[in-house]
Amino acid sequence: MDNPTIGEAVDSAAGLFEKEGFAEARRNAQLLMMHLLRADMAELISRSKEELEVNLVTQFTGLVRRRLRHEPLQYITRKTEFWSHNFYVDPRAPIPRQETEHIVEEVLRDYPDRERKYNFVDIGIGSGVLAVVLAIEYPSSKVFATDVAHGSLEVAAINVSRMNASGRVKLLHGDLLQPLAGVLDPGKADVIVSNPPYISDGDASSLAPEVAIAEPSGALFAGPTGLEVYERLIPQAEHMLAPGGRLYLECGAGQAADVAKIVGGMKKLAHERTVKDLQGIERVVIGRKEQ
Repeated sequence: MDNPTIGEAVDSAAGLFEKEGFAEARRNAQLLMMHLLRADMAELISRSKEELEVNLVTQFTGLVRRRLRHEPLQYITRKTEFWSHNFYVDPRAPIPRQETEHIVEEVLRDYPDRERKYNFVDIGIGSGVLAVVLAIEYPSSKVFATDVAHGSLEVAAINVSRMNASGRVKLLHGDLLQPLAGVLDPGKADVIVSNPPYISDGDASSLAPEVAIAEPSGALFAGPTGLEVYERLIPQAEHMLAPGGRLYLECGAGQAADVAKIVGGMKKLAHERTVKDLQGIERVVIGRKEQ
């Protein structure tokens, strides 16, 4: 029996994904085949009638089975897109979300002078996308990036190297802002950004299978209320920020008002604004330290 063509293999996989209720079933199948063939969409289409070699049939079947077990596409392909850049990602670090790009947008809005030298601090870096993008957008600045998870730092180091940002991004191991001791003096951070763990323990059952099964739990869950990390991070950020400096915090649906209240409750921090994401959810809380 002849091997299937590339197009037939994609059709078959798409049918399996659709049967199992996967959103964008055909897109899933196409992306897996593109990963296997190291091809873009145009090449995938142009080669659709080409017979798939027997060893590639076996490999594609393996990829499809992994996806059917709800392993995220990003972990299978080892890449994800953020701010129009391709980043490396694997199960050691959480998968970056599009919503986090709003932090970059707001920083660029508040600090339009790209050539000025700033001290950026990224807390809980995950795969390092925020730190790297800030280093790219502000080539004269320094980014200090911390994470408590060694795995995240290892993934971030790969991305820092691949994006040629090694001289401007300093990776530090430890909890929240504690690793900055002896590296950056208090009152010297111009901007602090963070997408911290903010899912409450009680919301674990509501997570998509891809998230619940595959992503590191330490990067997702904050505790009983979901606000625990903010309650520790915000006072530390107040101490580290320079006068006039800003704090940008991503938060989960329904959390923005509580996070803004914590920010506004600090002696030297004021809640400046809250920004909604494309779904209308209040996603980024911004605080500013008094002059």
